[in-house]
Amino acid sequence: MKSAKNQDKTNFIVDEKRYSTHQFLAENFSTPWLNKIQETVAFWFGNNDQLCVKTSGSTGVPKDIWLDKKVLAHSAITTLETLQIKKNGTALLFLPCDFIGGKMMVFRALVGELDLYLFEPKAALPTAIGKFDFVALTPMQAALSIAVLHNFKNILLGGGSVSTELEDSLNQLKCGVFHSYGMTETASHVALRKINSHSKSATYNALNGVLFSVDERNCLIINAPKWHVHNLITNDVVELVSNTCFVWKGRADNVINTGGVKVFPEELEKQLDQHINYPFFISNVPDKKTGSRIILIVQSEMAVEIDFSFLPKSHQPKEVFFLPNFVLTKTGKLDRNKSKDLAISRESYPNHQTLDE
Repeated sequence: MKSAKNQDKTNFIVDEKRYSTHQFLAENFSTPWLNKIQETVAFWFGNNDQLCVKTSGSTGVPKDIWLDKKVLAHSAITTLETLQIKKNGTALLFLPCDFIGGKMMVFRALVGELDLYLFEPKAALPTAIGKFDFVALTPMQAALSIAVLHNFKNILLGGGSVSTELEDSLNQLKCGVFHSYGMTETASHVALRKINSHSKSATYNALNGVLFSVDERNCLIINAPKWHVHNLITNDVVELVSNTCFVWKGRADNVINTGGVKVFPEELEKQLDQHINYPFFISNVPDKKTGSRIILIVQSEMAVEIDFSFLPKSHQPKEVFFLPNFVLTKTGKLDRNKSKDLAISRESYPNHQTLDE
């Protein structure tokens, strides 16, 4: 791997001050988020060929994943080629470097010889920013930054689902907006779907060199040899269009079987998007008659009336709970289980509605 001393082609910009790679590594920053970026850059030029990255914990207990430096380089190069981001371009880092999303932005800048502007990760982008070729954001960050997203040529969204309302807002942008599918084990995404302009699509398309299949549950299986991924069985239920293309349905571990009817919470949430003006999610609780009882949990200080009459009876929530704030993971993702536990706890916040059967 190239050394920092003779390959100073990536610049890091912090508070309008420009650092070469060597200068950036030598600088004594006092803020933890910048120190984490330094650690990531130092790994790239170091002798260790294996990077340990923690998963976010949004779908289970956080765990350590070891990734080969060659895999990280291949992933970075493939993304740059797919999005047609050229050398000497500009990128903005707004994700924390504790997890794979932020680390991969650093690696893309290094292999692509980009100018990487470093901003402290927050919920929303600053209101006054310049023009950039590339940024990666969570859907929540994008939703809170709509007014400034026109400053980017390419926007990569990952780390969560994109609501119908957000997708409609992003469709007004002239730049390329892509929703990614991937995980820590695949060194970020292995598939993308464009979610704006005339070429928007509901299907995820594999990056070059990635193939898909499904198991008996219709859960996605990933084969990506250059990512060192072989027959990786996921818990994502999909509609397989071809071996390079799929429609995401939801998580197998989230599927609700109520009275013999299988309900995907993620699909039901899409249907409810236009009818609820607050953050919300679908979950379930045990039910003696149907096995599982669909519930809706809404982030709101007070109870609000919601009309479910447009839904089939089997898909209508039977209880609605209102919670002032959802529980989030360290990466800002919704923790469904902890939020549900908090919502249904009478001691914490008893507001809820029981609806007619």
